[in-house]
Amino acid sequence: MYGTRFAGILVIMAAALWFMGCPSDDGGSNNEDSYWGGPTSGNPVSGDTFVKFENRSVFSVSIYTDAGRTDKLTDVAALNSRRIENAPNSNGAAFYLTYHVTVEGVTFPYYDNTSVVAARIDEHRTTTVSIPALVQGEVSRVYVKIKNNGGAPLTFKHGNSVLMPADAVSSLVISGETGVYALSPGPAAGYAFMKNGIQELAFPDGFSEFQASHIYSFSFNGSAITMVQDTAIDFVLCGFDLGWDGLWNKIGQNAYTSNLIEHRSSTQQILMINARVSRRITVELTASTEAGNDCGYASELDGMAFSWSSYTIMVSGAGRQTYTYTVPTGTHTIKFRYQKNATVSHGTDSVTVKILSVDLIED
Repeated sequence: MYGTRFAGILVIMAAALWFMGCPSDDGGSNNEDSYWGGPTSGNPVSGDTFVKFENRSVFSVSIYTDAGRTDKLTDVAALNSRRIENAPNSNGAAFYLTYHVTVEGVTFPYYDNTSVVAARIDEHRTTTVSIPALVQGEVSRVYVKIKNNGGAPLTFKHGNSVLMPADAVSSLVISGETGVYALSPGPAAGYAFMKNGIQELAFPDGFSEFQASHIYSFSFNGSAITMVQDTAIDFVLCGFDLGWDGLWNKIGQNAYTSNLIEHRSSTQQILMINARVSRRITVELTASTEAGNDCGYASELDGMAFSWSSYTIMVSGAGRQTYTYTVPTGTHTIKFRYQKNATVSHGTDSVTVKILSVDLIED
């Protein structure tokens, strides 16, 4: 009797396992088009029609089903994907995108009339929808950032109205905090930072206007406001971070001139790139030196600027050359070197490097 009951249990278990392993109608139990998976951490879902959103942007994206962006479907992290169940739609479904842009520590939502994708959603399938990278667009707002390095609290007012920093619970920016404000472009007159709520602090000399699509970063040292950085929002540069290391003198945005050096010596400046997305970068190297003897060099990507055979640019005299690098994702360097011989000086006795452009790599 016990043997018969045990055999029956084995039959039931085998049948259950057979059903669990049965392939779906569209290609098997373990592929993207199966009945399993979806947005619920691997748990089974009731339907078998899915949309897989592949986000090619360096920004996270919210996806809506309406142009007014009131009915959110899902969120997709930067350079990531998400697969969710969706109703079939043979006529095509429209998905409206809002990018969450982060530049210089400032995050804001962005979309325009091109921020929409559409796809036919076939039943019993997973439809892949590509979210394009955000590479161009006009940001109509101005963003003001203030870091309080003083001891007294700060407020920011327009006329008689005290403005509230973004994502803040108080209008006060206390010591050690950073406040961010979104403004309409226009004259700076009428805006003012206030110390302790009563003492008006002047903007730095020469500052008179807030321009659209700019982030203005200020610092407060306890007594005065100083300008730290004025950043024009450039979506192509987002996810492609540039930094410099060396003793060369900054003469403009991403432009440096070599420091003065003695004969029989050299100096270098290093461009450091952290690329979450691939880009093409064009640099220009200009000389004002003794022709044929004192020279400027640019290295290959991740190469040395000291080799006589592996440089991309060499300039001397009044020479000027440009070179375009294709930069894959990852961390990279380009090295620029100025080498003097033992003879004479000429011109400004220097070389200058400048980034001319950073461009999208088309698929």
